[in-house]
Amino acid sequence: MDDARASACQHAVLWGRFVRAEIASAPRMTEQETARVEETLTTLRLLRPVPGRPDALVPVSPDAAAADLVGPAETARGHLRTGGRVGPAVIQSWRGSYASGMMIIS
Repeated sequence: MDDARASACQHAVLWGRFVRAEIASAPRMTEQETARVEETLTTLRLLRPVPGRPDALVPVSPDAAAADLVGPAETARGHLRTGGRVGPAVIQSWRGSYASGMMIIS
């Protein structure tokens, strides 16, 4: 993670929220760079929308973000490793991960 993203993440953790206008007001940050930072941190699951307020983002602990990222892959690997049948409910639970490009099975 570069300095801009790390700084924005630190700001969100310290203030308990990610406010694009506040991040954009930092030295050397443009609106475009702020949008890229927000997208990166959201993709990494380090920022999450507040339920009912998709425009409001709050920080997520790195441990929780990592669990959110690898959880679907671990479930898939467990099913495949044990020869379990993958049914519609399991496939449905993976859809969000596939759609966001985060599902990786190794």
